[in-house]
Amino acid sequence: MSKMPPKTVTPRPWLEQRIHAVGKNKIDLARALGLNNARVHEMISGGRRIKLSEMDRIAAFLDWTREELFRHETGLSPASTEIVQVENVEIDYGRTFDLPLYGADDLGGGVFAMSEKPVNSIDRSPALKGNKAAYAVYCAEDSLAPRYERGQTLAIDPTRPVAPGNDVLFVSRDGKSRCIRRLVAVLPSEWRVQQLTPPRTYKMAKAEYPTAHKIFGSRTL
Repeated sequence: MSKMPPKTVTPRPWLEQRIHAVGKNKIDLARALGLNNARVHEMISGGRRIKLSEMDRIAAFLDWTREELFRHETGLSPASTEIVQVENVEIDYGRTFDLPLYGADDLGGGVFAMSEKPVNSIDRSPALKGNKAAYAVYCAEDSLAPRYERGQTLAIDPTRPVAPGNDVLFVSRDGKSRCIRRLVAVLPSEWRVQQLTPPRTYKMAKAEYPTAHKIFGSRTL
């Protein structure tokens, strides 16, 4: 049986040129994708594939249509009838990309704001299948690093009750800010929580953060 040729990734000078052409920089792209700067550098230099789930966000960032981005990535028009093997794009077959993914902005002080509308949809864990309340959000602060790194995607399940030992996303009463902490204890009017960076255990008023959503898992897209 013949072996499949190894996958290769080629540099993308066109990507860096377009970033500068629209008056932006690589740091801006990293923020838009929820990645660290090193991952974006790898994408431009050819050390990282562009994932299918990132195509729409990259196209919007570059002020291109998805078709224009596809053409630069593959050298073909999406309408082409030529059969090609796309080496630079990771395609996950058999998955349902219907878990809403929300953007996030670091507000400082270990809290962040979540976008009002999803910025994308990603594939969900089978354990979340049919869970219409579940969602994903970018991690935009470092309170639970290195467990959850900035730029990772957090899967959230609001339907599950939280308990001591859980990692939890807390939502402020006005819905304008969120934070992630490890739940230590549930008190009548307070949450006792822990953060890892810097190490600290303290009480957080339920009047300020009444809503607690369980963090189901995380990954780097």
